[in-house]
Amino acid sequence: LRIHYYPIIGAKKGVREVIHVITDITERQKARQQIEYLASVVRHSQDAIIATDLDCRVTSWNKAAERIFGYKEKEAVGRIIDIIVPEEQRKSCHLSVEEISTGGTVSRQEPKRHTQDGRLIDADLSFSPIKDSEGNTIGASFIARDVTYQKELEAKLLQAHKMESIGTLAGGIAHDFNNLLMGIQGYTSLMLLSLDTSHPHY
Repeated sequence: LRIHYYPIIGAKKGVREVIHVITDITERQKARQQIEYLASVVRHSQDAIIATDLDCRVTSWNKAAERIFGYKEKEAVGRIIDIIVPEEQRKSCHLSVEEISTGGTVSRQEPKRHTQDGRLIDADLSFSPIKDSEGNTIGASFIARDVTYQKELEAKLLQAHKMESIGTLAGGIAHDFNNLLMGIQGYTSLMLLSLDTSHPHY
């Protein structure tokens, strides 16, 4: 409950009565707690959660976004999302926001993204619309995970599989070639038995 007190001043300028205004704020408190809970989820997420308006200007930037991309919240909010998007992918990124703004959907992507120090990282990226209380789309939400290390491991594993396949192929070829050599070596040995060491064929 929220209680406000309003004094009523009498003729002799003394407090004659006090009006108590009591407001039930239970639902308001529940709503505030829900907002605080959701804010905490965003704040402590291990994935970068970034919100933009429909002009691709950053409106929200969580701690994970700071850690992954290097920009502090105060450095990113208010700037166009292009600060982390490679030039050749900016058109595609803006089109994704435009698609969301018209009610469309954007599938998950795995684009490259820039960090503040100039590195390129692989990102697992998903998009979703941000709507107001009336259901109008007012922005876009990006959830990004740095998968650079996983991509490097996948590439190394693929290379290892390729090398294993090449090794198997080489082993098979060597085995077949050895079978041919056995025949050649056998005939050569027989020829040497009937030749003198001074003979040109020897």
